[in-house]
Amino acid sequence: MIDETDFSKLTLDNFLDRVSSRTPTPGGGSVTAAVGALAGALSRMVVAYTKIPEEGVALPTLQCLPQWLQRTDELFRALITKDAQVYSELCAVQKNATSPSTHALCVAQQNAASVALEVAALASNALASLDEVKGALNPRLASDVGIAAVLFEAVAKAAAYTVFVNIQCISDESLRNRIKIEVREVVGHARDHSESIQDTIRPLLQTDVDLGR
Repeated sequence: MIDETDFSKLTLDNFLDRVSSRTPTPGGGSVTAAVGALAGALSRMVVAYTKIPEEGVALPTLQCLPQWLQRTDELFRALITKDAQVYSELCAVQKNATSPSTHALCVAQQNAASVALEVAALASNALASLDEVKGALNPRLASDVGIAAVLFEAVAKAAAYTVFVNIQCISDESLRNRIKIEVREVVGHARDHSESIQDTIRPLLQTDVDLGR
């Protein structure tokens, strides 16, 4: 029997149906993590079809990358459900909150923001690793590398929205601003590595078309 409380165990059809239904979870945060898991799985496939060179700058990273990407994939899958759990807890607190600034509500929103920030950072770190070995990856799978890069960057950007919506109640303006700065840095880091990867694979696809920055 399928454990319907663990969204990563649902079939794709069931997950999509749950997302489209009039229920609070899974929502945008879970969808973002699911896209991250897809990008991670695609990256693992590319690496599996890549011959590890005997020497070179990318050698140490390539040797560790299969295990690291597997762990990244597992974390994204877990975050699909974790996001739904913290959002469900947030909804429960909202129902009982006496005001929009109660301590319990702020804690619940910060927990939701923390999960989203974890998703963004995971995507950004994955892009950094792919960027480091981009020149050594199987050139026949250049399009798959590009797709993974675009999806990881989108994950970082999408997760930022979840962060921003959940830090509005933080009364400490300096803390709120620090979180905003951290999010922007993570998204910028992801964007830079994604663009670097795409600049590398574009000639392999025999195109100079810039799809936009």
